[in-house]
Amino acid sequence: RRYAADGALETVLRGTMMEHVPATQTLTVEQAQLERLSREEGTRLHASAHTLQTDDDRTRYFLQGDVRVVREPWRDPVGTGAKRNATPRLTLEGQTLTWHTQQRLLESDQPVRVTRSTARGTDVLRGDRMRYDERAGVAELDGQVRATLAAHTGSSGQ
Repeated sequence: RRYAADGALETVLRGTMMEHVPATQTLTVEQAQLERLSREEGTRLHASAHTLQTDDDRTRYFLQGDVRVVREPWRDPVGTGAKRNATPRLTLEGQTLTWHTQQRLLESDQPVRVTRSTARGTDVLRGDRMRYDERAGVAELDGQVRATLAAHTGSSGQ
């Protein structure tokens, strides 16, 4: 568990087995579950993978094996003033993913599937590589890219 300066919970890391190697300053977690709560943005990010490796500073997480990352709106149950977030639910799936926490960047050099769920439906994008900027909310997919977009059901006459 990691806490903010004000004592609020920010990050929780769980797994079936954890190994810390002081010489390389790395932590490896098997059957990893990582959760990050952002009160400022009103988002919850949950990541799971067969294996997670991170540095002691927790600035980079490397996830491998059936990686699934879900970012969704979150309201702080303690009522600390977290803003309501209209950000759609976003799911990233693949076999490897690197999360750079300070840059708020998720990237993969292997095929990924990006699913965005909104009130109008679900958009699914697939690409050979991906770079997702959390701050900007922009996903860049490279290589062979395919997309299935939900139809917009606007009112007639528009």
